[in-house]
Amino acid sequence: MTSDIVVSRLVQHYRSLCFFASILVGLLVLWVGWMAILASERAHLVSVQGRAGLQLALVAEETRQIHAHLKQNFGDECSEENLNRLRGLLLNYRYIRSVGILDPQGQMLCSTSHGRLATPLPLPAPDLIDAEQTHLWMNFPIKAENQVLVVSLSGMGPFVIMVDSHVTADTLRNSDVDALWLNHRAERQGESQLIWTGIGKPTLQPPINTQFRYSSEQHHWSHQDWRRGKLIVGSNIPNTGLFIQSYRDWRSIVEKNGYMLLGLGLLAVLSGIATGLLLAQRLRRMTTLEYRIDRLCRPEHIVCMYQPIVDLTTGCVAGCEVLMRLRDGDEIIFPDRVIPLIMEKKLGWALDRAVSERALRELSAALPATKAITPFKVALN
Repeated sequence: MTSDIVVSRLVQHYRSLCFFASILVGLLVLWVGWMAILASERAHLVSVQGRAGLQLALVAEETRQIHAHLKQNFGDECSEENLNRLRGLLLNYRYIRSVGILDPQGQMLCSTSHGRLATPLPLPAPDLIDAEQTHLWMNFPIKAENQVLVVSLSGMGPFVIMVDSHVTADTLRNSDVDALWLNHRAERQGESQLIWTGIGKPTLQPPINTQFRYSSEQHHWSHQDWRRGKLIVGSNIPNTGLFIQSYRDWRSIVEKNGYMLLGLGLLAVLSGIATGLLLAQRLRRMTTLEYRIDRLCRPEHIVCMYQPIVDLTTGCVAGCEVLMRLRDGDEIIFPDRVIPLIMEKKLGWALDRAVSERALRELSAALPATKAITPFKVALN
């Protein structure tokens, strides 16, 4: 009975059900499509960060190597002999373009690219000093051939080295990398320092998986900032303590994928309409007698009408003929409508069983419990 009631209520409210199903399917299509767009954007950023991480890892390794070599094998004299030795050293490195020598006040006295400077060049305060006392300048302007190059400098002791400006520009400024963070070995995990960013600092969030700061492999992660409406993708740079972060607000993703979202919206509308039509067709079919006939061939849907059989010799009731009807809610269905369907679906045995069970139950409750001389006969029709 419970399933019949549920089906009946579904049929009664099928228009509302179809409408809500259409809306739900449309929203589901939009959600799945949006997740696919975010996954595509994440895959793009992971690819960008993979290339950037590899290059920055090589730069960091060369920087460590040359600082160690300078500390062990070179003095801080600005003699031509010392500068020539430094120029020869640079031939062994791919990303290091110049070495400068500082005085105790932190002013550059000479460099391999400019020789001895006429006037010592004071350096600004570094962007970062890490736990090993390495000074970092991420946006240092250098004049060269009537143009100004923005380079990265790394200083330790009396030496400061300049990284190839193309590496800095291509890897950071001209790519989809938005921030570079440092979480050094000697500092407490989680206290990351921002080294460089190409966007506004107030919108930035530090990397979350700082346990990978000195991992030998590059790990990628992403999460949604639902409050600010941003996709954040990050990764570590192997063996460096450095992290790359990319921040994409949903508005820029929508603008970038405008045509795809337009097609997705159209697909959502069509999917919703198709779902509503199919569900309406299904529910309308559930209202047909052909669909419900198997449920109606049950004792609770049988209505028995009893026609007495009279013995003409004695004038007594000797039995009865059971006439079957089906009850479908408030409607009584006569045999001429259901017998053809029952025979077509081969449900005769189910109907016979239901009528017999219903009739015997009602007769046993209605007839007196006495021993009759002749048996009471029941005929099913």
